Amino acid sequence: MKKSRKKWLLCGFLVLLAIYAAVMLYHTYKPLPKGISYEGKTYTVHDQDIRFLSDLTYREKGTGKRKVEQAVYPEIYRMIDQAHQFIVADLFLFNGYHDQKMKVPPLAERLADRLIAKKEKEPGVRIIVITDPINTSYGSHEAGILKRLKEHGIRVVFTHLDPLRDPTPLYSGIWHMFFQSFGQGGTGWLPNAFGDNAPKMTLRSYLELFNIKANHRKTFTTENGTVIASGNPHDASGWHSNIAFLVKGAGHP
Repeated sequence: MKKSRKKWLLCGFLVLLAIYAAVMLYHTYKPLPKGISYEGKTYTVHDQDIRFLSDLTYREKGTGKRKVEQAVYPEIYRMIDQAHQFIVADLFLFNGYHDQKMKVPPLAERLADRLIAKKEKEPGVRIIVITDPINTSYGSHEAGILKRLKEHGIRVVFTHLDPLRDPTPLYSGIWHMFFQSFGQGGTGWLPNAFGDNAPKMTLRSYLELFNIKANHRKTFTTENGTVIASGNPHDASGWHSNIAFLVKGAGHP
């Protein structure tokens, strides 16, 4: 009787292990959605059509004072002011969450205010903000800044991450099998990992967070050009050093 029970337990374990391996391998190598893996044409860019931008934060030699030199978002603000047809912002982090003991610039609010002011001044300009579920702590709460944008007629799109491949397959295989079906919504009760001024998170949101799946693009495009950057409009990242390239195409001023 005991041998038979052990045999069934072993068989059950092997079946579960086989299912886990199959789920893990599928989500690691599954076909990507159309348009994700895309090779474009090669274009020649002239010197006058590309600019290097940088944000630098450093300690001044001798005095030790913090020095801040920022060029990326001032350029983005200028692009907003000069746009008259469309604005498309594809940004990973777009929030003001941080530990309150930190003294950081309100990057997220500044960009939101600028976009809202543009929409109010020129309602005909199409503005689309593409961002990530991380700004809702993966479904635990609303994203206040993004809600403001929507209330002012700006379209906000959250990247659908599920079709993407898993970057942490060992954990994600377990998540797909046991936790994904429960969803992430609900009333948060756990401290938020992104800052003590952020709303609380649910345990299910943490379980999704551990997948570390995200859209990390940081691009800003108008009819006049595109900024491809390394930094987000995220308050806690406000003093980070970053770089960006401003690229203009043929016919752009």
